[in-house]
Amino acid sequence: MKTLITTVMVTIFAATVPFDVALGQTEPDQKASDVRAGLLARFQENIPRDDLEYVKSCLEQEGLSWNDTARVTRLDFGRSRQAWLVEGLGPCLAGNANGLMHLYIRVGDGWREILDDVAQSLEVCAEAVPPCRAPKPRPPGTHDWPDVALWHHGSASEGEQHVYRFNGNVYREVFCNHVNYQSPEGKRYSQPRSIPCDVPFDFVAALQNDLEYKTYLRHIKPCVEAENEGLAVKANVRVWWFDLNQLDLTRPHEALVLQPSQPCAGENDGEMFLYIRAGKSWRPILHTRGDSLMVDRQSDPWCPPQKAFPNRSSATQHWPDLIIGRNTSATERHTLCFRFDGNGYNEIQ
Repeated sequence: MKTLITTVMVTIFAATVPFDVALGQTEPDQKASDVRAGLLARFQENIPRDDLEYVKSCLEQEGLSWNDTARVTRLDFGRSRQAWLVEGLGPCLAGNANGLMHLYIRVGDGWREILDDVAQSLEVCAEAVPPCRAPKPRPPGTHDWPDVALWHHGSASEGEQHVYRFNGNVYREVFCNHVNYQSPEGKRYSQPRSIPCDVPFDFVAALQNDLEYKTYLRHIKPCVEAENEGLAVKANVRVWWFDLNQLDLTRPHEALVLQPSQPCAGENDGEMFLYIRAGKSWRPILHTRGDSLMVDRQSDPWCPPQKAFPNRSSATQHWPDLIIGRNTSATERHTLCFRFDGNGYNEIQ
């Protein structure tokens, strides 16, 4: 299937109806079989033509009907707030974990789509595990329709929770959380850990400001701006989340890693910066060169024991040692240890 399962399709219809009409209930004398037939017909209309041909071919090869490959569920969101969820099932409308998710409301004798995604499951945010994290306060226009969360399965221990909010006409995505349930050692966290799927806007703004005014970044400014017309963070740097306490099962400590991309990275390994929140902004706590970053394991440490540094203040004891991999030449590779000194990370010999 070209795009049906691997990408999110957005096929919201331009036609709008008055809100009271959009929330019309199913007629009392309408049979469940009639509801399902009407929904499946509408569902087929919402599938892009190329993908629809693939689905029809798959159904024929598998000897299945549309009734076999789609599940219809009525969702009651409160008085006069009912929606119907059509879920695509395998093998023709879903992959190993994620499938089509289309949400509809009644419009007269027909149906109108209000949400379209590819996911594993849909839940009301108040009942989702972990609970949805979305911007607050809720803006007007939701008409008391709840936020919903679609879970995108990644692996047995992680995935993405996409939060959707009703705007009076359709559901629109307002936030995305990447959720992780276990440490790199395979141990379950006491609470699921959640970080935004995207880089925070305030970090992007702070970085662009630092490129202009901070001496430790000024040397890379000409390259990243020349490569992308001043939009440095869009293409010429890589920014990703890093949990400093990923081996601690009880308390996460999120940081952001910044690495210039080629050709701004330079020869061998490029520069690496590690940022943490500082009030309403961000500050760097590590600046080095390398191509990999790991937390040193307490159970099998690579770095020298911390007791060899008796002058470290108690405030730094909860900061883990970090291991940086660095290619010093085409044939040489070194592994370096960095330790927090109360202000930032410095290499220890």
